[in-house]
Parts: sequence; C-alpha cells; structure tokens
Amino acid sequence: MKRTGSPLTGNEKSMVISVYNYFSRVNFKTEDHQKVTLCKRVAEALGIAESTVGAVVADWNKRGDNTFTPNKPLRRPKLQPDENISEILCTKILNANKTAEQLSTHTLQQFLAKKGYNFSKWKLLRVVHQLGFYYVNFTPPYHCELQPIEGVWSVAKGEVARSGPHPNLLSVRNTLLNAFKEKISSKVIVGLWRRALKNAKEYFESDENIQLLDEEFDGYSSSDNDHVI
Repeated sequence: MKRTGSPLTGNEKSMVISVYNYFSRVNFKTEDHQKVTLCKRVAEALGIAESTVGAVVADWNKRGDNTFTPNKPLRRPKLQPDENISEILCTKILNANKTAEQLSTHTLQQFLAKKGYNFSKWKLLRVVHQLGFYYVNFTPPYHCELQPIEGVWSVAKGEVARSGPHPNLLSVRNTLLNAFKEKISSKVIVGLWRRALKNAKEYFESDENIQLLDEEFDGYSSSDNDHVI
C-alpha cells in the first residue's frame, strides 16, 4: 500500500483488518517483537501510518457489521480560470496596455458581461491575479501627498516666498540654503515620510481596483503626528 494522502478505499481497509487479524494470531517470541504494538506491526507491514491502522480497526470494531464508515467526499479542487475567459481577458488586457487604455474592475466586468460572463469584483481580481496581471494605481508625478521630497521642497519654497522680494538669484540661493539648514530637520523629514505612508494607505483603501496588503503598513500608526512646519 502507498501513502498517497488520500483516504483508504474499502478494499484497502479490509486488507488492514486481514493483516491485523493475522498478526494477532501469531506468537512473536523475540523480546523486540513483544515491545512493538500490534498496530505498529501492521503499519510497518503495509507501509501506512500507525494511527491509520488504529482508526480503521476502531471503526471496524465499533460498527460490528463487517463494514466501514463511508469516506467523506473530498472537497472540490480549486479551479483554474476557464480557458475561454483566460483568453478573452489576456487579449483585452494586452491590447489595453498597447493602446494605453486604463482598465478598472468595473470596465472589465462590463466587458465580460457583454460576452455572457458575470463576475463579482473580488472574483475578477482573483482571476486577473491568477493570469499574472496586477492593477497599478497611477498618481500625478509631483504629488506632495505621496512624495516626501515634494513636501521638503514645499517647505523650502515657502521660506523663499515668505522672505519677500529678492534682489537677485544669489539672495534666493542663500535663502534656500538657509531653509534647508534651519527648517528641514530629520524630524520634519520623518514627519513627511509618515504622512506619505498614511496618505498612500488611504488611497489604496479608497481605490476599488486595489487589494491592499495591510502588513506593509501595519508597522506605522495612522495616528503618528506629522512634524512639518
């Protein structure tokens, strides 16, 4: 008998009982054999777990009618996306990437519905993920809420604006250098960084096309104070 991980069949269980009954009638005289339990001896002979032998024998004795308790049906295996749906989605997504068309779960749901396939948002996301595609959330390139460096520049430029009109570029340069020395401390930078993380988490949570991996943000409290001037 092979250990495949699947439940024993009725014939295999009968074999266990037959071997068990046979060994129970054999008189093992050596000391080593006397130390080995009957179930373990059967398990070693058949190549299965000792606990399995014990369970089969217990079930046999409990029922008492020369039958075994029927095996529970195995769970339905996790299905892969239908080949037709896979081809439709792959073609749609690849063509959209070529033409820079932005796709969302909503547009893909509508696209599939026209072809007779109805998917919930989360089922569609799982299928898309199984096909090797991922949603990307685009933000403006100079987005101060998500780019800490833009926050640093806003503090520095604010100092230039507050210092009044400047007679020349040298004055602007000196004001900027002074702002970086006196206003942009490590405390300010950490505050900007934490604010960007908090804003990014809020963007992800509010975007219906994104499944946020919360563990990436769990190390940072949303209640952290922002140390920005």
